Amino acid sequence: TRRDPLKEYFEITVTDSGIGLDREKIERIFERFYHIDNDVTKSNFGTGIGLHLSRSLVELHHGIILAENREDAPGSRFVIRIPLGSAHLRTDELEDVEAIITPHAMLVKPEKTDLEGAFEEEEDEESKKAAKAKNRMRILIVEDEEEILSYLKEELEGDYRIMTRKNGREAYDAILADTPDLVISDIMMPEMDGLSLCRKIKQNTNVNHVPVILLTAKSK
Repeated sequence: TRRDPLKEYFEITVTDSGIGLDREKIERIFERFYHIDNDVTKSNFGTGIGLHLSRSLVELHHGIILAENREDAPGSRFVIRIPLGSAHLRTDELEDVEAIITPHAMLVKPEKTDLEGAFEEEEDEESKKAAKAKNRMRILIVEDEEEILSYLKEELEGDYRIMTRKNGREAYDAILADTPDLVISDIMMPEMDGLSLCRKIKQNTNVNHVPVILLTAKSK
């Protein structure tokens, strides 16, 4: 990251040492799910939403993101330039600093009477019962990557009861022992992959009613 004092912006450059980019299709790689036909590797892969999201975030800051081939070595590079200061921002894009730093009056919480405490305990119990009823639907998440597994679990456990397994073999045993309402599975896993797990579920008349969502980073 560097600061250009003449142009007043931060510049961030990310480079790689790959095969480079097709000059005629450089702008299209920022489109969501754009598929690139690679003449060198004879492969077809998608750009997903990462580059599209990156451009959207940069443009929200009134910056630009450029993709180009490197001149010093094989590969490509992405350059991000974001203006410094706040002169380029609209009024509705500025945060009200005074409102943030204005000290709030400190409220002294009155002590609860024994009766009020008893009522609150009863309300807490009712809330727990309601939450438990809300989470009766069970989802089995099958993922060997610990970070992705934790992310999915954190996103869903507020609304559902979550079970987790690290591969298809463990998941299939769990499904037969305690059938979930939904299975969310990665495709590429050790011991038994997601496709094999889905096939075994659908071939078993005892559990073939369970819907399966397969996750993958592969484009085809």
